[in-house]
Amino acid sequence: MNTTKYEVVEQDEDAREDILASLVDNPTQGIAYMCLKSSGPMSPADIIQSLALSDSWFTSRFDNAVKELAVRGLIQEVAE
Repeated sequence: MNTTKYEVVEQDEDAREDILASLVDNPTQGIAYMCLKSSGPMSPADIIQSLALSDSWFTSRFDNAVKELAVRGLIQEVAE
């Protein structure tokens, strides 16, 4: 599980609406994004723990979702 912390990249209101609309097609990414948006910097492991997930299929989906959000430029690593 990835323990690198990520945060939402702040963008203007129109960009946020476009982002949220696109996440409907990717619900795991949408859940991960909303967790980051509401709780601040989190790692995929933090998201998984906050959702009380233990099934390896779900945990791998959230690891991948966070990576995909980062590739899309919607979230970024938090500098420590």
